[in-house]
Formats: sequence, C-alpha cells, structure tokens
Amino acid sequence: MKVFVENVCRSSVLRPILLKNGFEPDEQVAHLVDGRMVNAELGQLLREMKSVYETESRNGLDKMLEERIAEDDILGVCLIGELFIEASPSSSFCTRDISDKYEDYLESRSPVYASFSRAKIKLNQFYITSEEKDLIEAIELFNRAKQSGNITASIIYNRLQMARLRERRMRGERLGYYLGRTALFFSMIATLWDSVEDVTPNRWWRYSELTEFMPARVKSLDDELRSGKVSWRLGGTKAKISY
Repeated sequence: MKVFVENVCRSSVLRPILLKNGFEPDEQVAHLVDGRMVNAELGQLLREMKSVYETESRNGLDKMLEERIAEDDILGVCLIGELFIEASPSSSFCTRDISDKYEDYLESRSPVYASFSRAKIKLNQFYITSEEKDLIEAIELFNRAKQSGNITASIIYNRLQMARLRERRMRGERLGYYLGRTALFFSMIATLWDSVEDVTPNRWWRYSELTEFMPARVKSLDDELRSGKVSWRLGGTKAKISY
C-alpha cells in the first residue's frame, strides 16, 4: 500500500481535491485509502484504484474506467489516466483499447485535457524508447494544449523546445539556435501575460508538473485552492470536484 499512497500523493490531478479537503500528509491519504478517514466518494475511488494497482487487473482497470466515464466524472477519469495510462504507455497491463477509451472521453470533454494527457503519454514513451519521433509528437501535443489556453503545457513546451535548441547549438548550428530561441521567446509572450493575469487552476491544469522549477507559482496556486478563492471549471461549467 505504501507505494500506491506515495504515487497518489504525487498525483497532479488529485492535488486540488486533496488540498480542498485538507488531506496533505501521506498519513491522511493512507487513512482515506484504508477507510479510517471518512470521505466516502474519494475513499471509494482510491480503494478501487489501489485494488487494480496491486493486482494489475486489466479487467478491473477497464471496468473502473468505464464506470467513471458513465458517471461523467472527468477528474476521476483523469486520475485513472494519470496513474495507469500515462505513466505506463508500453505496459501490457494497459491495453490500446483502454487507452483509446480514455483518450476519446477526454477529447469529448476537453481538447485541452486530451492534448495534455496525450503529450504526457508520448513524453513518457520517449523516456522509455529514446526515439526522437516520440519527443517530437509530445512537443506538438503540448503545443496544441498551449494554443488552447493551458499555461502548464506552454511552459513544458518551452522547456522541451529549449532543450532541442541546445542540442542544435552543441552540434555547431549556432545561427539556428539563436533564431529558434528568438522565435520561441516571441511565441511565449501571450503565455507570460496570461500567467500573471489569472490563477484559475484549469488554465494551469496539472500545474504541479511545474513544482521543481516554479515552486513559488505552485505554492501560490495551492494557497488559492486551500482558501477556496478558486475552483475547477471546464467549458464554463464546474467540473466534478465534490469528493
């Protein structure tokens, strides 16, 4: 159970729900999972996920995902996708059919969420395969989410593109490096402006992905969630966050 709880505590999808309910320490999350802390809906979801995580039940994963899709629980579906689909893109445990169900649902609810999630799948696949085509596809998907207004995707896109530009410079392509860096700077101006204008978490969706290199901004967003000043919204309607 310890490994599962650690993964849940690191989840960037679940983070706003944990903060909203005051469940920050690992011990509190563990109590949610084992039923010692009362929060019926969240506890039930986490226990279902724990069972699937520990047994690696393909049928269990498929059933759990289908139930959350039927309930139109977008954050629940995103959490399942983050822990079981994005993290293990090459696993036989997660079939192509399961991944397709997840991606099709996200696309129907939010192209931004879908593009970001697909980008994470491709990026994690690149870490496994080291094939440049997977990295290029991940960058394009982050770019798509960026163009749809997601600030987190925009920042990750910038960092990945900068890494590729540095490789070009190391190969001696200095002109291409400086031209590419200038173009990247201008492409980020709109994002930089948006980032100081609005703190609603959906525009920073999966913002804890930025914890290592933007700790001050992540803390600011966490504080806003704890205070209740902001809430998740999706397409003008509030996403399900009643856990």
